[in-house]
Amino acid sequence: MRMKEWWEAKDGSSESGEGCLAIGNLDNAVDGSMKIASASFAGLLRIYNPQQPHYSVEDLMIETHLGIPILQLAAGRFIDAKHVALAVLHPRSLNVYSLASGSATGSKDTFFKLLKAYEHTLNRPASSMDQGRFGGVGHEQLCIMSMDGHIVIIDQVC
Repeated sequence: MRMKEWWEAKDGSSESGEGCLAIGNLDNAVDGSMKIASASFAGLLRIYNPQQPHYSVEDLMIETHLGIPILQLAAGRFIDAKHVALAVLHPRSLNVYSLASGSATGSKDTFFKLLKAYEHTLNRPASSMDQGRFGGVGHEQLCIMSMDGHIVIIDQVC
């Protein structure tokens, strides 16, 4: 089997960890198309929608600087059972965002905006997170491990 590179985006000199990539239908598009979210320790968050081989500027849906380091990203149903959201783990907090779209009056161009659904302040410095249905509940939750090994499960805010 032969493989070849289909698409790539260069983010400059930003450093990131292995958890700073998430894939999902982040804008909840009807066609279910997957988007790519990438983040950096510098706090830069980008969401891409690759449409064709080779990067073009139209592939970048949103680029925003959150102001604090991003340790990890996760895509899942963290707000409700119908919509995919983006969880962003920072050293002392967890933020969950939805991605909203809009267009200017009379324009065909679409713009995207991050909307913060909720934020949870962490008592200990975060190390990593995972997602799942812990305790037999019927919806996704986030499990965060702190630097000193404590674990906390964050349930969605309904």
